Amino acid sequence: MTAVSAVISDSDKRETIEPGQDAPLAALVFKTSADPYVGKLT
Repeated sequence: MTAVSAVISDSDKRETIEPGQDAPLAALVFKTSADPYVGKLT
């Protein structure tokens, strides 16, 4: 894996995150949702 560049939201500071077994977790989380009414006309 390669290093990832990130912006720290609290300070707008740019950091490079290096991957490693002992490194802190860095993750991108997003939410998906399913709408049961998509495609149906009322």
